[in-house]
Amino acid sequence: MRRPDPWLAAVAVALWCGLLAFLPSELSPDGWYAFLGGDLIVHHGLPSHDTLTVWGHGRRWVDQQWLAQLASYGVYSLGGLRPALLANAAIVAGSFAAAAHLARGAARDVLYVAAPGAVALGLSSSSLRPQTLVLPLFVALTWLLVEDARRPSRRVFWVVPLLVLWANLHGTVTLAVLLVLLAVAADAWPRRRPTLRTSSLAVLAVASLFASPYAPHLPGYYRTVLFNGEFATYLPDWMPTALAPATAAFYLLAFAAVFALARVPKAFTPFEKTALVVLLVLAVEATRGVTWFVLFVLVVLPGALRGLPLPRITVRRAELVLGAAGVVAVGALAVAASRPASWFARDYPTSAARVVAATAGENAKVFANGAFGDWLLLKAPSLRGRIAYDARFEVLPDGRLADAAAVSIGRYDAERILRPFDVVVLRPEEDEIRSTLEHDGSWRRVEAGAKVVVLRRATG
Repeated sequence: MRRPDPWLAAVAVALWCGLLAFLPSELSPDGWYAFLGGDLIVHHGLPSHDTLTVWGHGRRWVDQQWLAQLASYGVYSLGGLRPALLANAAIVAGSFAAAAHLARGAARDVLYVAAPGAVALGLSSSSLRPQTLVLPLFVALTWLLVEDARRPSRRVFWVVPLLVLWANLHGTVTLAVLLVLLAVAADAWPRRRPTLRTSSLAVLAVASLFASPYAPHLPGYYRTVLFNGEFATYLPDWMPTALAPATAAFYLLAFAAVFALARVPKAFTPFEKTALVVLLVLAVEATRGVTWFVLFVLVVLPGALRGLPLPRITVRRAELVLGAAGVVAVGALAVAASRPASWFARDYPTSAARVVAATAGENAKVFANGAFGDWLLLKAPSLRGRIAYDARFEVLPDGRLADAAAVSIGRYDAERILRPFDVVVLRPEEDEIRSTLEHDGSWRRVEAGAKVVVLRRATG
């Protein structure tokens, strides 16, 4: 570890300011799902079966993220979206800063990785969701495993309580356990067998996957989530990471990592090499893996840049730069915190939720775009049990995720899928399905503002 570097501090502050500038756009269906789940747990206890949606009604609900939902709802209950979004941004920026501080290598080398890393992390991890809560845990896990690969010690067993906590926060605990097993395998490879220390670590790591109130049902949950072919077909986070302006920083880091592995392989331990390759493959295979690759690279790659002919970056009066960065960070926080509550919820106006609830009345069933399901279930509790589906895609029967996507794109059979529903809630940009439904006069539009489109089935 090193003393704070002014340029690294400037990069971290730039990431922080960028996150604060776009707080409303960082709301996501997963964030509303976290608030809703926490609300249900507080008032009704841990759920076991779905009672919220039409398509998933009665199916087993393994609420693996229950602790993250409680934490998210706790912050949300303090003051709504303002503290929740600010806390989310703080965790993302803080995890980045921690990874940069723990990185191996000189400050100059860390800076070369941190600059594109901040961009890649900001674009891939800014959304408010339960996953954010495990970013600091991933940084800690990475540091413990990287340090143990170079200087083995009992300190590595701190990963066990970390994994136990993680197993109740987010399903990416499976990735964390995979990294532990890779570290154990890399340590055992030279002698062709693991030691008692690493064998114990592996057993405890695997056991931690099931340290949850839902332990008996977790094998099925992990299998459904990790090996569901529909997810990769219809959910953007599960689709391959295409080369685009938004992913350019990630691909730059990927190229740098591959180049360093080929040019200076001895700069990496066997564990670091294996983990880099595995995380890169997972990141290319699905955009949800970009976050973990970026944080891991930020810790391990700078140390490999030491022998490369990179320009030297220096700064005079470092204390002034650090002071200015601190002032900017505090100022950005003050500006964001002073925004009116309506700014944070500009894409999810409460008035629109009231319109949907009034339009649906006491009995009508509602088909809501995936972005709106959990928001409506939280803001309009009278709709619980009458909305088609929400962000818990793992509780959907086979084929229903395809039906949800079919409506969103206005596929030919959308009307058949919507037949049981009397109200449809869409985003304004979903013009094709809206035009199709309004064309023959069987649906009419209900005024709900500029951010939400509400259609009611015509009667008579």
